[in-house]
Amino acid sequence: MAMKRILFSLAVSWCVVNAQAVSIDINQVQQRYPWNGIVDIDYTISLGDGEFLSLTNDTVSFEVTDASVSPAKVYRPATFLSLPHPLSAGRHRVAWNANADGFTNKSASVSVKAKVTNHAEQYMIIDVSD
Repeated sequence: MAMKRILFSLAVSWCVVNAQAVSIDINQVQQRYPWNGIVDIDYTISLGDGEFLSLTNDTVSFEVTDASVSPAKVYRPATFLSLPHPLSAGRHRVAWNANADGFTNKSASVSVKAKVTNHAEQYMIIDVSD
């Protein structure tokens, strides 16, 4: 009985660790010269062992926070010159039209976050009832 509990605990631990296997790191965010409202976002997608992204279900979403105003204003970029694809591990660049999404502030206090949305969590079921 103790061995079954250990196996079950290991399976649950594997699920928790593996569910967080997709990560996105923002490498650089830079507005294009001559400051026309187009912002290039360079990011890297990392996948865990056995992890993959679905071209039909998974998307990359961004969140831009401007802390120069109080309260901080949050934007969800939706207008891109180039779509955030392909969905694969590695370095990527997306061009965001900030003016079209209403981001017209000149600010040095901006942060950008990215995440994979609609990503199905991986899990494993082990029958320990025997």
